[in-house]
Amino acid sequence: MNQTTKYGLFFLGGVESVREDIADAAAEAQVKTQEKKAKAEEAAAAVAETRETAVQQTAA
Repeated sequence: MNQTTKYGLFFLGGVESVREDIADAAAEAQVKTQEKKAKAEEAAAAVAETRETAVQQTAA
């Protein structure tokens, strides 16, 4: 194996490592986005429930 081939393989290994890191970061970002969306939906449901309770208490 000559030096060029050795460095080429080393470089390709580094590129693959970077690709895996990027894929991991993208997956983590997607999970965080889904968690944020779920929290926002829970908050919206809580607000709607609070409003409904307030309307019922006002009507009574």
